[in-house]
Order: sequence, then structure tokens, then C-alpha cells
Amino acid sequence: CRYCARSRMRAARCLVLYAFLQLLFYGVKPTHVTGLWNGKGYEFLHKFAIISGRGHQIHLYGSFSNNSEPATLLFVPSKLWKDLNKQVDKNKGSYNDDTCKHVMRSLCDKAGINAMDYIRQVPCYDDNCQPESVNLVPGSQITYTFSDSTQFYYAILVACVRSEISLNNSCDWISRKGSNMRYDVWFVSGDPLDTKHNSLTYQFSYHEHGVIIVLIIVVILYGVLLPFHLIGYTWLLGKCEMPNFVKVFTVALFMELIGVGFALIHYSVYADDGKGVMALYDLGFFFEVLADYVLLLIVLLIAKGYRITISVIRQKRLLFVVWSLYFIAVIAFVIWALVSYVELFFSY
Repeated sequence: CRYCARSRMRAARCLVLYAFLQLLFYGVKPTHVTGLWNGKGYEFLHKFAIISGRGHQIHLYGSFSNNSEPATLLFVPSKLWKDLNKQVDKNKGSYNDDTCKHVMRSLCDKAGINAMDYIRQVPCYDDNCQPESVNLVPGSQITYTFSDSTQFYYAILVACVRSEISLNNSCDWISRKGSNMRYDVWFVSGDPLDTKHNSLTYQFSYHEHGVIIVLIIVVILYGVLLPFHLIGYTWLLGKCEMPNFVKVFTVALFMELIGVGFALIHYSVYADDGKGVMALYDLGFFFEVLADYVLLLIVLLIAKGYRITISVIRQKRLLFVVWSLYFIAVIAFVIWALVSYVELFFSY
């Protein structure tokens, strides 16, 4: 019917929109970050989590290059980032000396005497940019090492430099002229000077530890259960007419397995190079999204008794409304998570 065709078109658009939002906002960010910054305003690099009390450390190290003035790299904990981020966003339209004073003053006021622990001048071609208490990783210009309270750390480049009068440890900053700067930065969980790394955790922020193990378990479960389903499906196929939704269910299971398998491949590469194969991860995630919504539709059909107690679905509009409500709820959660600045299990 005409209404059913329109409903299918709406459902298809919802699936594509949801998949796009998930890929856009929840793609895994690499821990080996490279790029070119235009030297204006600021450039957010990455965030990385740490947990206290387990001998856990995070390290940031890397190199920077340009042909002009230096800039400033900040690697700050979430308790300082919230106020700093407000100042950065408030002044992102134009960067001048007053802007730098406001942005950096907010950091100095909150961090106090420890402010310089979070600040590095980049590029850095001598030993004056690095605190003596921190061992420099060979081949890099700067190194950060933190092992304190449970929280996220945020890395950001800002177009500010310390003024000459601030060399006496005062917090006076001026803006820099915009010029391109290349960066090659690593974020790791563990000592980069130690050659014996745990590949399951080294490249991963703490909130991502164990993701490879979980994916391996899921792939094994699918690898065990899917053959049993196929054996039963093949046996029943020769004895009776198979309902269409059972065939669709089988396809959905394969899509789930493909999606999880692609994610496992991505994370396995990610554990080695800090980047992974994002195209494969995105494709796998799209398969998982489609499979989830197909499985949800099948559950709704079974709940209505389709091909069990009834052969024709009535109240199709209600069925579509319930299916759409689930989609709307997920989209609302995605938007809420983006705008509310929530960090689950980590305190500010």
C-alpha cells in the first residue's frame, strides 16, 4: 500500500541518519595524532584518560615544526579543562594579546604554582622547554608524564607565547602571528621508554582498556552460535516454508558478525600504530547499526505474534511508531551526550 511504502522510506532515512551521526561523533580517535595547524586560534588534539591507584601513567610525546614563531601546547586535566575550554570558546573568533592573557590567566589561577607542568613551548629545539624531572623520549621535542587522580587529560595547541617579562615565572602571555605548524604526537598508557608494553592497553585511553578482549569474546560467541543457527535453518528449510523474517534475521546475524569482525581488525591495527583502519571501522559500525534495527523490528514482529498466532500484521502504524520511538530516543541520547559534556566514571 501507499502508506507502507512511505513508512519504509522513512525508516530507511532514519537508519541512514542514525548511522551518519554515530560515525560522525563516535568514531574512535587515533592516539597517534598528526596534522597541519594553521597557527590561528587553537587546535584541539586529543583527550586521554587515567585512573589513580593502580600504578597507571599516561604519556604525551612528539615533535612539532614550522618556519616562524613558536606556539604553546597545553595538556591539562579535566578539572582545569572545563574553565579553560570556556575561555577558548569565548575568544575563538579572534586571538590577540588580551585574549591570550584571559585564556592563560584562567589556567594559571586554577593551577597555581603547578601551571607550568601543563605548558610546553613548541617547536622546542633545546632543553629549556622541558622540566628536568621529566625524561625526554628519544626523538621527540616534548614529553608529558602524569600519574595522579582519575580523570581525562586534554591536549590543545593555542596561538599564544610567553612574553619576555614572564620569564620570571609570572603568567603574562601574548599572541603569535599565524603560521602553519606540523605536529606528530603520541598519547600512550605506559612508559614509552620501556620496551615491554602491554599491547592491549598501551595505545588505549583507560576507558578503552579491554576493548579488544571484549571484541574477541563477541566474535567467538558469534562463531559458535551462528553455525548452530545455520544448521537449524538449513534443516527446517527442507521441511517447511521458511518465513521471510527468519531469512532477514539470518542476514542480520551475519551483518553483526561482519561489523564486530571489522571492529576487531581495526582495534588490532590500532594497538600497533595508534591509528587503526578507520574506513574499516566505519563500515563495520554501519553494518552493526543496520543489524541492530533489523533485529529490533524482528523482535517487535514476534511480540505481535507474527507467523506464530497471526499471519497478517494489524496496526502497522503503531508498530512503526514504536520502532521510530526507539530511534528517536537513541538520537536524543547522542545529542544530549554531545552538548552536556558528560564524562562517565570520571570526575572533574
